[in-house]
Amino acid sequence: SLVAMDAPPPHENARQFAAARDFLGERVSVPKIHAADFERGFLLLEDFGDCTYARALESGADADSLYADAARAAARMQAPPLPHDFPRYDEALLRRETGLFSEWHCRRALQSPLRGTALQVFARAESLLVAEILRMPVCFTHRDYHSRNLMVLPDGRNPGMLDFQDAVLGPAAYDLASLARDAYLPPDEERCRRVLDVYWDAAREKGLRPAESREALRRDFDFVSAQRGLKVMGIFCRLAIRDGKRNYLPDIPVVRENTLAACACAPELRELGKILADIPPPDFSAMEGES
Repeated sequence: SLVAMDAPPPHENARQFAAARDFLGERVSVPKIHAADFERGFLLLEDFGDCTYARALESGADADSLYADAARAAARMQAPPLPHDFPRYDEALLRRETGLFSEWHCRRALQSPLRGTALQVFARAESLLVAEILRMPVCFTHRDYHSRNLMVLPDGRNPGMLDFQDAVLGPAAYDLASLARDAYLPPDEERCRRVLDVYWDAAREKGLRPAESREALRRDFDFVSAQRGLKVMGIFCRLAIRDGKRNYLPDIPVVRENTLAACACAPELRELGKILADIPPPDFSAMEGES
């Protein structure tokens, strides 16, 4: 069987998917492209089946083995040379992403804009997160490297990777945050520790220097986890309110838990964590009829 991708321009960019696939093809398991019509946005892809990491984990698969494979694959993705024509995670993009939380989660979904002390704390935290992420080493970044986009393959070439068309050049810790602080899985500090340890060893074996030390990598991981959590909560609310896609709403409490866990691990983010702890998940029923 094959998979047909319908990515109509200008809303989707099939060429970017193909470019990322070409870059990754010799490093990790990505689907072959059997045919392409870029003008109309159609691709015919190799079928990786329907066993995602999420489904395998629910069925009792060996989590340590699956996450170790994904952590080592992340190191292979990041090895030089880097693609020169990929967009960068710059300050404008980071601020736009982080601001999704205050705009869509607070103002639109909760109808309670950040004010006073909460607004000041959030603004300081946003500036800190952006500054810290911009100083991190840059590498190929998948951006959605989580259990619903990673596939278990029958020949052991785990993980099979999907949904990489939004890849950028960004911080080394970003895909680790997507993986270990998954938006669809509750916080698990042991999972975070295992992923970071396996990744660190694999990265150093390849001559990579993603951070000054294991401890520094963990700090980067917590900062990126917090920024990504704010972004994802905002995106899930935006999908419901603007686009009518409500199927991500039940995942917001899990994202919130993961974001609070990241803030608790980084002393510089604990003030942000206290503010977030006082902001409840949206009341889903109250979002009916919003536009």
